Amino acid sequence: MFDLVKTEAFGAFNSVMDPARTVIIHQMRQIASAVWDVINGLAEDDYTPGGAAQLLDMARRAVATVISGATGLLFTEVEAAVNRIYDALRNFLSGAINLALDPVL
Repeated sequence: MFDLVKTEAFGAFNSVMDPARTVIIHQMRQIASAVWDVINGLAEDDYTPGGAAQLLDMARRAVATVISGATGLLFTEVEAAVNRIYDALRNFLSGAINLALDPVL
């Protein structure tokens, strides 16, 4: 029974989180690349310190957005997994109670 619950709950969770992980890693790499470009550009005098600071602040906000989105997705998926576990346990207990009460009723 518990293997079924585990399979139902975490199978769907992994099917959503694996692609999300790929997207999150891709986004973070892009942001890291942009930060590196700004640092190189600042060292080569392509950017003023004020312009570089603004670009780095944009990168900081982009990281915060990625983390916020990932957290929201994780929360939604954990909530759905908990609901699936609850439903499976409720169905199991309901069936067990009905099976136990059938001879009495």
